[in-house]
Amino acid sequence: MTTNDQKRMAEVLPLVEGADPGSATLLSRMFLQGADPLFIAKMAPESIERLATILEITSHEVMVAIEGAHKMGPGIFESGEECGWNGDPQHYERHHAGEVAWLILAGCSHDNEHGFTEEVKPEARMLMAFDHVRKFDRIMSEHPTPEFGWNHRARILDIASKILETFRAKTKFEWDDTDPKSVPTTDVDCGFYIGYKEGFSCVAVKAPGMTFYGTTAPHTLEEQGVTVDKLISPTFGIIFDKESAQ
Repeated sequence: MTTNDQKRMAEVLPLVEGADPGSATLLSRMFLQGADPLFIAKMAPESIERLATILEITSHEVMVAIEGAHKMGPGIFESGEECGWNGDPQHYERHHAGEVAWLILAGCSHDNEHGFTEEVKPEARMLMAFDHVRKFDRIMSEHPTPEFGWNHRARILDIASKILETFRAKTKFEWDDTDPKSVPTTDVDCGFYIGYKEGFSCVAVKAPGMTFYGTTAPHTLEEQGVTVDKLISPTFGIIFDKESAQ
């Protein structure tokens, strides 16, 4: 029997179809792809304000960095004239603030780009998503006032540094040294970020049934000799596993 609540859920789809892209992204993250830095940032605005104050930038600047990494990939932190942060708190400069904020949020995230299995029910997906938001809130709850000072920033930099170390330790790349077109490939979600930080201009990340390919600007997939099945942007695309598709 269909309950009234199940019937009411039919009203949700038109809301999503008429929503702005940002709202649709949040719903997709909660029910389909898991909590990423953008989802957590949107769901924890007060903690974002605290983090911004600690890093001595505005919350708008934090969100520009998080949204930029979401749309163009974490390669944005290694692009341009200013290089990315090396993870050493002593080498932190203000232009690293966006990357540090992204690292804190990425350390609280649980991406699931290839989607949940049917066994994971909607309630469980929502619980998981908000568990990761609460994780970020717990980190920032130790800073209840705006007068944070250097000691609080040092702690945040230490947390971000440890997250970067963890990402590096769990990311292993494979490629063919004899093939100049071989792309460094890994199977962990933070592979793009670590690959770009290691200096690779093109990186591949495997997921069940597909492989994601990305490049750092100004490089493009075409320039790197990578032809994908689904081109999402000039710097990002997907090749689907042909055997899995059959």
